[in-house]
Amino acid sequence: MDIFQRRDIVGRFTQIHQVGVFEEPRGRFAFFRAVDEERGRQPVHIHLYTDFEDDRLYIADGHSDYGVTIY
Repeated sequence: MDIFQRRDIVGRFTQIHQVGVFEEPRGRFAFFRAVDEERGRQPVHIHLYTDFEDDRLYIADGHSDYGVTIY
């Protein structure tokens, strides 16, 4: 994702999988699941908000309750 390049974190997150696009009080966001390579391949979820003047990322540990994952 281009925002990773702008934030200088290219390569940190791998196995990025887009789950969908959702809306919440903070705005619309694309929701992704990924692996954080810098922290021992910790699973993370990423919200990419694009409706702001500059794109914003929210990254948190583990899986979120948005979307569905089938194992």
